[in-house]
Amino acid sequence: GRILPRHVSDARLPLEWARAEGRPNERKPGPPRRLRERVGYISFCVSVVSLIGTYAVISRGLGQELSAAVLFVLACHEMGHFLAARYFKKPALWPLFVPWVGAVIFMKESVTDARARAWIGIAGPIAGVLATCVLHWAAYEWRSSLLLDAARWGYFMHLFNLIPAGTLDGGHIAGYLARWMWIPGTLGLAAYIWFGQGGPWYFQLLLMVICATAVPSAYGVFKELCGRSSSTVPPRTGKFSALALWVISIGLVLTCALGQHHAGEQSLDVFLEDSVPVAVAAEAVADTTVENLSDPCDELGLE
Repeated sequence: GRILPRHVSDARLPLEWARAEGRPNERKPGPPRRLRERVGYISFCVSVVSLIGTYAVISRGLGQELSAAVLFVLACHEMGHFLAARYFKKPALWPLFVPWVGAVIFMKESVTDARARAWIGIAGPIAGVLATCVLHWAAYEWRSSLLLDAARWGYFMHLFNLIPAGTLDGGHIAGYLARWMWIPGTLGLAAYIWFGQGGPWYFQLLLMVICATAVPSAYGVFKELCGRSSSTVPPRTGKFSALALWVISIGLVLTCALGQHHAGEQSLDVFLEDSVPVAVAAEAVADTTVENLSDPCDELGLE
């Protein structure tokens, strides 16, 4: 055998020595630390530039205030994914913002653990819905219709993102909780594309791509349910984790649905309350005008 100093641990042995010692499953050495830091800095700079560029583009159509509120929700959503990926030690790049499309996070390696993928997927809606609730509260306190529109958009976006289909966050969550939900989720997404109210061509194209990527997974689950193929998915572990995911997912859906409904009613109330001073002022002017008008016959002394 090879004699080593006591201060040298097995983790610091060269890979060839580990293989010679009969340990073929030794972790492969990753990229140097300095290279990882440079990639992280570059990714951060690209994220900041894309955020500023997206704000500059969408502010021309939405205005500065509404654009800042929308990007605030998007940034919180993507940072939820980013921090969850770091928690599960899955390297991820900083969010990349795309005008009129949204934002995306690229993983440096595929996440094969369904549990980790589900928690990384649900972390984004948790952070995004919390940010949307903050906007909703601010709109109520400041009587801002712009913030209220941003809150309504945030609720709708997260409701759509929680559809259990394809690469949506709901699809990642359903992959751990109940894979059969991919079938109704994909059908619902296809129905939304077909019977929806339309939208810009690039948004419709994005929806079609998401639906196309969801079809193979849904069809595979359908064959498993029909007994035409056997499942290759390992049994689920962690009952507490699954229960927590169920509770959080249902809570997010209910929060977005109720928030969307309340924001719609509140927008009407804000409009009515904003129009009240104008109506009162117009009525006061009309009353004053009527009172100040005198009868011409009285002024001439005629009966």
